[in-house]
Amino acid sequence: MRDRLALTPADERLTSPRSPRATLSPDDIVPHTMETRLMCSARNILTLVTLTLLSSTPSMSQQHSTLPEPNGALELLTRARLESDLGRHRAAVEFFERVVESEHAAPALRAEALVLQGAAHLALGETAEGHRCQQRVLLEHGDQPEATWLLAFHVTSVAPRRADWTTAPGLELGLGTDEEGAESSWIIWPKALVPASAPGQRRVHGEGADTTLGFEGPPLIVDMISTELGDLLFVIADVQGWSLIIDPVRAAQEVTLQTEARPSDMLLDSVLRLFGLSGVVEDGTLRVGTAEELGLR
Repeated sequence: MRDRLALTPADERLTSPRSPRATLSPDDIVPHTMETRLMCSARNILTLVTLTLLSSTPSMSQQHSTLPEPNGALELLTRARLESDLGRHRAAVEFFERVVESEHAAPALRAEALVLQGAAHLALGETAEGHRCQQRVLLEHGDQPEATWLLAFHVTSVAPRRADWTTAPGLELGLGTDEEGAESSWIIWPKALVPASAPGQRRVHGEGADTTLGFEGPPLIVDMISTELGDLLFVIADVQGWSLIIDPVRAAQEVTLQTEARPSDMLLDSVLRLFGLSGVVEDGTLRVGTAEELGLR
């Protein structure tokens, strides 16, 4: 799953090999004619301005003094984020480290720097260091909702609306290896976020679903680019408290989804329809396949 440092997408995008770029809406997916992935946003403008301002900034070897005040920590954090956006992750790690260890930086700044430092380590292929930073976030800042929200978003590229993330307790970080033996981390979502469902309740999503039932899942922010369909569906199902069953070949298909807060079951419905698939949720399990395979036709 790809780590993303730009957390504020300018629009909503949903694409797959089966369809040109599409706009996600509650009722339909309307193809776009534009194929570009470039987005012009205030962040791009801020980056250009910051580059100009930093042209006279001393190099890292010249910056050994401790930060005299919180404003210094904020400037270092801005510089570190810029280094990450430019792909200079080694420099970013050093700048983030200075913020994390600063006695003058506010706890919120140190927490954000620690999350982003972990992402920079992972971008460098330094898995152990990246996971160590993620663990420190929960150990040192686990009582801060903003810190745990940012950690969840960086680990999964999916998170609830910030307004819904009112309590930090309950979030856990899982560490282990994936099916290929590579070290990985994952989020164990707070139970308070998982909607309750009645035993034996059955709901169909995607092709063959009853669109008049409406959507009730927790709103999610998603920022996943060129990821596998199975990874996206797994995170959506995981937030809902479901397990997932999907054919490995279908799971390997590529999809891009960037959206502001939308109900999780609406996202599931739209993604499945894009691939011509259906999903049946029953007894805590989401089974994905064609309508025929699932006995819906």
